Amino acid sequence: MTHTVLSRRALRALAAGTLVLGLGLGACSAPKENTSTESPAASASASQGAEDTAAAFPRDVDVHGQSVHLDAAPQRIAVASPDAAVLLAALVDGERFVATPDFGPETPAGATRIPGSHTVDPEQLLSMEPDLVVLTSRHGQEKDAASMLQSSGVPTVVMPSDAWSSIDDLKENLSILGSVVGAEEKASELNDSIQSKREEITASLKKDTHPRVLTLMAHGGKKMLMPKSTMLNGLVREAGGVPAIDEQGGHGVLPADPEVIAEMKPDVILVQQFTENPEAEYRELLESPVLADVPAVKDHRVSYLPVSTSGETAGVAITEGLEQVGKAIGTL
Repeated sequence: MTHTVLSRRALRALAAGTLVLGLGLGACSAPKENTSTESPAASASASQGAEDTAAAFPRDVDVHGQSVHLDAAPQRIAVASPDAAVLLAALVDGERFVATPDFGPETPAGATRIPGSHTVDPEQLLSMEPDLVVLTSRHGQEKDAASMLQSSGVPTVVMPSDAWSSIDDLKENLSILGSVVGAEEKASELNDSIQSKREEITASLKKDTHPRVLTLMAHGGKKMLMPKSTMLNGLVREAGGVPAIDEQGGHGVLPADPEVIAEMKPDVILVQQFTENPEAEYRELLESPVLADVPAVKDHRVSYLPVSTSGETAGVAITEGLEQVGKAIGTL
């Protein structure tokens, strides 16, 4: 059997002008009486759109340098990482999910909830008979799981851990996933919307203000300095700030030690909010006498930003995060 090898640009061109509809349809059901009020012309157009999309498969999609082959548009998607799950939920009907981490109100109701990327269980995912698995490989366990899934023969999309560091990264991932699931047109529309709002925000930024910004997060009960590659630090850069972590060596996670923070002298501190009461969670750290003369603490320039708009799981809400960061650091 022959198949088509298409780049993301070619896939978008192939999808342009079609109505990408009908991808959520499963196996054929018994014939029913047609009670639709849709006009024959509209029905024929929708049918043609679905046929055109199906005709674009089989295809090979370039996923950050790795080729993923798909015989047909996936209908049983198992996604193990919330960052990718949010984007997929914006691209396809929830009925096409068989497994996903819980990522909030938009989580598909009919999909099996799984713990998330830190504890990927390949056997559990494969038992759901997916025709596509998607995950981000951030830790050793995830890398092992990705290898097992890829060797199973099920099409597996593995996003690198550093592929969620900026709005540009998010837009590229949206295009990639759009190509994988046969929703190129939808991905293009969403990316255009993101870019339009992004340009509106960046055009309003103060060009002569570049505060030093320290970003914090909590993981496993421990408070950490956020690594350079996190989305929040990417938003800080785009909003005109200078991440204080950029001056530190290495790329890993560092403990939020008061002595280290004092030496960094940030003008602003941004805390990525994972809990309902982050002020209480960080009070002991920020009230440390060692930090009394740190500009951000002395001038009360500490802000708490929701991960749902400022993190890797922001999805199409990422420009809300950019606006929030700009206002918090004083460049907007």
